[in-house]
Amino acid sequence: MNSGERLGRWHLLEKLGQGGNGEVWRCRGQDGIDAAIKVLLKQGNRERLGRFRNEIEFLLGPGQRKGVVPILDHNLGGIGKIWYVMPLAVPIRSALGADPTPERVVDAMAAITQTLAALAEEGIAHRDVKPDNLLSLRGVWSIGDFGLVKYPAGQALTEHGRKLGPTDFMAPEMRESPDLADPEAADVYSVAKTLWVLLAGVNLPLPGQHRADDDICRLTARLDYRWAPQLDLLIERCTVNDPGRRPRMRDVANELVAMIKPNMEPVVVGDLADLERRIAAMTELHRRRDESRDAFNNRVAQAHNRLVDEVAKPAYWDLSRRLPTFGTQHPTQVAMPRALVTSPSRGFGSHVWGGMIVAPGSAGVRIELGVALQVGDGSGNSTVAAVLNVHRRNQGRGWSFSILERIAETTIDSAHFATLLTEFQDAYARCLPQALTAVAKALEDESVNGAAADGAMSPLRLD
Repeated sequence: MNSGERLGRWHLLEKLGQGGNGEVWRCRGQDGIDAAIKVLLKQGNRERLGRFRNEIEFLLGPGQRKGVVPILDHNLGGIGKIWYVMPLAVPIRSALGADPTPERVVDAMAAITQTLAALAEEGIAHRDVKPDNLLSLRGVWSIGDFGLVKYPAGQALTEHGRKLGPTDFMAPEMRESPDLADPEAADVYSVAKTLWVLLAGVNLPLPGQHRADDDICRLTARLDYRWAPQLDLLIERCTVNDPGRRPRMRDVANELVAMIKPNMEPVVVGDLADLERRIAAMTELHRRRDESRDAFNNRVAQAHNRLVDEVAKPAYWDLSRRLPTFGTQHPTQVAMPRALVTSPSRGFGSHVWGGMIVAPGSAGVRIELGVALQVGDGSGNSTVAAVLNVHRRNQGRGWSFSILERIAETTIDSAHFATLLTEFQDAYARCLPQALTAVAKALEDESVNGAAADGAMSPLRLD
């Protein structure tokens, strides 16, 4: 098409844009009034033609209401191009201005979601909600481009497995079976993404769910706005992957409308419901962080329990069983594993378990067996250590012999961590004969001067 071309009583002036179904041009009628005309591209495409007919029939029927850009003229006949004309409107980004206040954005989206909620209650869904399709028409926030509209009388046209909607604003279920998905829930998802980009002042939303406890997503990190905590929670609920867990469009509209109501003096002193809701929203992030910290601490505790129960205790009791005259002490301090994992750069502390097997009487021989887990960061990156030492003391002098010193880097709750436990079990089992040999050597050594026996055997190191 070219400038100056005539469609019906409308002359094309300049191209304004192009969508999936057609081109949009500024046009001028015989009365000198400018408008916008949308012309179908590829009229031979059955699906495109069906969608264009659906859009026109919707705008001529149930779409005639405040908040929906109306149709002024159209041609659905078989002669020439298929088109329809609508009033010129201002895109929402231009209407809001270069740096809109959060109040203005919320006010606009409150009006738009009220329109979408009214449509949804009649079984109508837009399915293409994004900033490009939101407009200001003579001062009224309105919705345009119903090319993907779904309404009770409309024809289902999408092939199975073909995505439908604006990719960056699209609900995940619309990528597979859009005509089987709940269209209202999909619109709720797209509305939340649109609300976020307009408030954040960016062109495109982040992928996936917007979590209120994620500094990249949360608006409280970007805006100084009274209702930012509530907006974070609303957007999180609207962008959850499971469409059945999203609020309905009316709930979204009611929430946004509540944010634009003027502040009022409380009529009843005891009515604190609004304040309670605000406090709950503002403390939600802290509550989640507490829950996350508790859950993380539980994961660390479970990982340490596995290290103790699956590795240290079986080796400890196996060794004590082979030394029936020795006494046992557990749990007890075993300094060596903590010394292996302690580092000034670590900030999450270490967890240590130790056991001691002690020769009877004044033999002065003991065996120390211990494990340690030290977590280095919130992702669970950790250091694990295991030791087995034999000590002999005689008249304040003696020697200490390290049978096992094993240290490894891992991550709790990982396959590597589980594999590492098995490797530690194997290490304890393999050093058992050497441990018993060292015990026998210590008991036989009655040197008064306590000459060190280091070097009699080489420590078993498995780094």
